[in-house]
Amino acid sequence: MQINNRFRVLFVGFIAVMILIEILGDPVNFWLRYDREQILAGQVWRLFTGHLVHLGWQHLLLNLAGLILTYLVFYRYLVDGQGIIAVFVIALGVSAGLLLFNPDLAWYVGLSGLLHGLLMFAAVRAVFDKKNANQKIYITLVILLLIKIGYEQVIGPMPTSAVLKNYKIISDAHLYGAVSGLVLVIIFLLGRYLIQIKRSTA
Repeated sequence: MQINNRFRVLFVGFIAVMILIEILGDPVNFWLRYDREQILAGQVWRLFTGHLVHLGWQHLLLNLAGLILTYLVFYRYLVDGQGIIAVFVIALGVSAGLLLFNPDLAWYVGLSGLLHGLLMFAAVRAVFDKKNANQKIYITLVILLLIKIGYEQVIGPMPTSAVLKNYKIISDAHLYGAVSGLVLVIIFLLGRYLIQIKRSTA
């Protein structure tokens, strides 16, 4: 089985798990969500599972729409080993950022921080892909993503977040996700560059 097919299975499974968690409701939600006190008490799985939990069906469907759109647009840059690694590293990066820099945040749920990280990761990969004929489009996407994150940090959540007006949008999660995605893709790009230099001088 090729890695692309394995990724499709993982992708569908990822969606199915989030739907199942929502169906099972609050008992599972409380056990899986990012919870600062419980994480510090040793429940480290919450650093990852918190991204699978949502505030309700509306929140879940919004995030699933974003996930599917990201998958369709950036499929080529997410279906290999680096893309799979990115999911786990960015998820951990978001949770670690909240743990370190948002001590007043008791709990957090949702996929949006991870999505921002995957968008940054895949878009930057696309920019540096010499085979890509649409680099200007991806450069624009990176710039727009940076503007969005800057807007959220200075002004607050985007107006489109009003659909979740009954809940507080944690914009810092978007920042930590984007930073994690950017740092990871830079590491991969530098690694590839160093390997090319080593081969050329061998």
